[in-house]
Amino acid sequence: MSVLRLDDKDGEPIAVIVNYTAHPTMSDVMDLRYSGDYPGHMARRVKAELEAGCVFMQGASGDMSVSPPSGVEGPQAYGELLADHVLKLTGEIETSAPETPSVSGRVDSFLFESRVDFQNAFIQLQYSAAFFPELIRNAAEEYVEGIPAELNTVVLNREIALVGGSGEFFHNHAVRLRERVYLRHTLFFGYCNGHSLYFPTIEGVSEGGYGADEPVAPSEIGAGEQMMNRALMNIYQLVGRIKSDAAD
Repeated sequence: MSVLRLDDKDGEPIAVIVNYTAHPTMSDVMDLRYSGDYPGHMARRVKAELEAGCVFMQGASGDMSVSPPSGVEGPQAYGELLADHVLKLTGEIETSAPETPSVSGRVDSFLFESRVDFQNAFIQLQYSAAFFPELIRNAAEEYVEGIPAELNTVVLNREIALVGGSGEFFHNHAVRLRERVYLRHTLFFGYCNGHSLYFPTIEGVSEGGYGADEPVAPSEIGAGEQMMNRALMNIYQLVGRIKSDAAD
């Protein structure tokens, strides 16, 4: 979990961004009402305690599910448990104003080869039975040339990196990116500006299973690593440690 607190000039919180990594799938599958699941309960409590906004930003949750501790059951209990951690972290943050505030960013578009032939009528029929026929028809049209994906990289005040990808990335993508970024903080957001399905790690593909196999992870093997490498280059270019591409 990472927490970013935005304050006014007097040090009072305006909003809190919570970056956490786990599928919000704790609600009863037979309950078809709309639900914010555990993030909704977390955000509601944080907003009430701080009297400030709270935004939940999902991390690289492709292979991460909730694993509550003993005695904590259901989305409300788990969400409120997370809220306790958020409030503790928020209270430990010290307000500071950078001498030279700055925001810089870059958007990259990718087109990966597909491991699935979405133009095959039999494959379309199989997907339609598992999902929604209308969704599959749209996907088949969108994926004619390959699997499109988008990467957003933003650097705040030359010390905080925000990276967002259009899909469900395995958690090691974010872990390794943070290890290679020599800034104070790096936050990774999944599901940003579209959904290009799952991006497993290369070793995840070798292990197989849901999230790593072709039907839900159609992009070419190594696509996630390519995007993380691009994000790493972007960050160091945005802070001036690596010369930017001529196109920039």
